[in-house]
Amino acid sequence: MLKICERRILRGILGPVEEEEGNRNLMDHEIQEINDGSDIVKFVKNQRLEWWGHIQRMEENKIPKIINKWDPNPTRKKGRPMKIENSIEKSKNRKMWFSICSKDNKQKIATGE
Repeated sequence: MLKICERRILRGILGPVEEEEGNRNLMDHEIQEINDGSDIVKFVKNQRLEWWGHIQRMEENKIPKIINKWDPNPTRKKGRPMKIENSIEKSKNRKMWFSICSKDNKQKIATGE
């Protein structure tokens, strides 16, 4: 995707090529010749690698270094997930839904009663 976007931008910058039959857009190989064969994906990967090295050389108390080492610990809650179909049916009956959502019921659920 990045290469496609780069070529589209370069086509707009370089403009059409004039020929005897009329104007035409540059072809991919012509853009690559003008661009000296440089690859945007390799450039971005190289910049990311340089940035990572910069972060690794930082002092331990710097915010970018702390964020880089941070592990969000994505764990799921225990137990079976609630069935959506069941809760949708219950939500259609207002009285039943309000009883489910009442404070007393929330306390029972929280304490495990």
